[in-house]
Amino acid sequence: MTAKYLGNEDLFCNLVSEACLKALPRNHNNFDSEFIRIQKILGGNINDSYVINGLMVNRNVEGTITECKNPKIAVYSCPLDPDNADTKGTVLIKNAEDLLNYTKGEEDHCEKIVKSIVDSGVNVVVGGGSINDIM
Repeated sequence: MTAKYLGNEDLFCNLVSEACLKALPRNHNNFDSEFIRIQKILGGNINDSYVINGLMVNRNVEGTITECKNPKIAVYSCPLDPDNADTKGTVLIKNAEDLLNYTKGEEDHCEKIVKSIVDSGVNVVVGGGSINDIM
């Protein structure tokens, strides 16, 4: 600590020990330093540093809701995209009805997925990739 944080050893030693204690599993032999992450946030200084319990995602939200009380969170390690979103091909549209029905199957599929998430009571989704506009 002294070599990297000269003059701030006390602050960072306290923060590191607090983080280790919070991340300590019941079986102390299963402790892994990967349980602890450090995230830099622009606009602060060293004295603004603190430890939080849980998960920290340093990214803006997709949408207009920026705060949620009593959330039920679903975390996906994959993107929320329709299965066939990357399919390339040529579509011949002959009339307005064809144009309106072009994405109907994809929209129905997406609606079914989103409805199942909402019906489960989830009100916050964390995705491991992109979230398609249709979703």
